[in-house]
Amino acid sequence: CDCPAKDKLKAFNAAVEDLQDATFFLIQNREQFGINPYKIILAGSSAGAETILNAGYQPPYCYELDSGPVAYAGLISMAGAIPDTAVIYNESAVPTLFFHGTDDALVPYATAPHHYCKTSKAGYLVLNGAYTIAERLYQLGVPYWLHTTCGGGHEMAGKPMTEYFDVITDFCYHYVVQGEKEFRQTVVEGKEQSPDYETFNFCNLKTEPHE
Repeated sequence: CDCPAKDKLKAFNAAVEDLQDATFFLIQNREQFGINPYKIILAGSSAGAETILNAGYQPPYCYELDSGPVAYAGLISMAGAIPDTAVIYNESAVPTLFFHGTDDALVPYATAPHHYCKTSKAGYLVLNGAYTIAERLYQLGVPYWLHTTCGGGHEMAGKPMTEYFDVITDFCYHYVVQGEKEFRQTVVEGKEQSPDYETFNFCNLKTEPHE
């Protein structure tokens, strides 16, 4: 919480620029790498997830292609968040797979300060996690898959790559390749008697997060 919020935002922006440069390189060399510019999926974990979300929800960019602007085909966020969901609108929203735990103490599952810093701290910066972003996509009619671990912490930044790889491949095939338009929500039971269960009733009631 000692890192100033403005420096955190600068880090977000710098990471997004690096990602866009990497995307430009891949697209410019698409024939060599066998890449379809319109089927690029971004995946990231923790700070990497924050990078791909901040980059992925930006308006489509031409990347010097005669065929027109390019939007990412899908995003896979593992414990990520963004500062403002208002930047997501019809032209910038893309299908997204979210992995997040309700008890993440570093990157909020819903809307809360980054690292839960107090307002008096220099690093106080409100972020919107998987639950809040999914709500925004639902409002826009953009498909998503919200994979929630009740009581899960920041370990969800790495766990999906080893324990939920089938979910990742399922998302890539059905949402990106096949273009399905489903709003899917998966709730995984986690720790017992978590304080956040009162906030997110679906963990107790075994209902879907946005019912």
